[in-house]
Amino acid sequence: MLSMAKTSGWFGYARFDMSDAEAIGRGVDFVSWGQCLPGMGEQMELRHLRYFVAVAEAGSLTVAAEQKLHMSQPSLSRQIRELEDEVGAQLLSRSPRGIELTPAGRAFLDHAR
Repeated sequence: MLSMAKTSGWFGYARFDMSDAEAIGRGVDFVSWGQCLPGMGEQMELRHLRYFVAVAEAGSLTVAAEQKLHMSQPSLSRQIRELEDEVGAQLLSRSPRGIELTPAGRAFLDHAR
């Protein structure tokens, strides 16, 4: 599983191949998004943040797309991938049972709201 760890790279984060439990045990900082948000590109749109919050609250891309946002699930998935590309981190862990926020996603959600 890829986790986020504080370094001196782009947005102050780089990816390391370790489990979340290992990362937390090593004191990895997952909540420094406040330092990197002002440096993000101007391409990020408010709708991406609204979509991300809806998915996080619903716990499912399909439920968020159909019941909260009234759009197709593939379109919403594409928008969330674009947000992840803009942020430079995986925000959601996707599975057939739904989504789960990654540590980076939990930190980003606080700022997106």
